[in-house]
Amino acid sequence: MIIKTVNNEERMIGYLLREAPEAEWEALETDFFASPELLAQLEAAELDMIEGYVCGKLPAARRDRFEQIYPNSPQRREKIEFYRALAKTLPLDSQSVSPMPQAEKALWRRELAAAWTMPRLAFGLVLLMMLLGGCGRRPSRPC
Repeated sequence: MIIKTVNNEERMIGYLLREAPEAEWEALETDFFASPELLAQLEAAELDMIEGYVCGKLPAARRDRFEQIYPNSPQRREKIEFYRALAKTLPLDSQSVSPMPQAEKALWRRELAAAWTMPRLAFGLVLLMMLLGGCGRRPSRPC
C-alpha cells in the first residue's frame, strides 16, 4: 500500500502543473495507471491544489503556473468554478473546521467533485427520485 507523503503530493502537483521533465511525467503516468491507490492520491492532490488556489494558499510561483497550465480544459475550469462556489458556502480552509482524517477528507471531496462533474447523472438521479417519490401517493379525488 502506498502512503501519501508531502513529497509524493509535491511530485503529483508538479506532474499536474507540468513542472517535472517529460520523462518523469511518463514514469508517473505509468505508476498512476498501474496503482489504483496512487491514482486516488493523484486525485486528492489535484483537489488539494485547486482548494489551495481558490483559498489563496498556493505560493506565488505555483499560483502563476496553475493559472497558465491548469484551466486549459473545460473540465478543469468546471472544477475551479465548483470550488469557488463551494468556498462561498462552506469553509474550505482546513484551519476553520474541525480536523478530519486526510483519507476521509479526500474521499469526501472526490465524491463531491465527481457529482459536480457528472451533471447528467445527477440530473437523472433527481428525476428518478422525483418519479419514485410520486409513486406512493394516492391521487386526490375531485370534489
